[in-house]
Amino acid sequence: MKSIRDIIIGVIKEYEDKKYPGKVSLVPVNAVVQTRIGQADAFIYRLSVIDRKGVVDKNYPVLTDVRSAALYQKGDVVVVQFIYGRDPYIVGRQQ
Repeated sequence: MKSIRDIIIGVIKEYEDKKYPGKVSLVPVNAVVQTRIGQADAFIYRLSVIDRKGVVDKNYPVLTDVRSAALYQKGDVVVVQFIYGRDPYIVGRQQ
């Protein structure tokens, strides 16, 4: 018998497979990722997941409409945490 956790992760992965076919799951692989801001408009951001070398990782979907109370510029590197494994939240600028 599957645990509730396994069932929930299965449902999330099924949803991601439909919405982002061929992409790597954001849950539970990475609860926190490093991203680069590709577009900034009135505290709403479009983010691309990057690897340790700062290169955009095409295996991950672009995160759109991520909101923040802090002001960032295009090209800034920010750390994103996924609240409840799915809602992206900008933790802060990577130094």
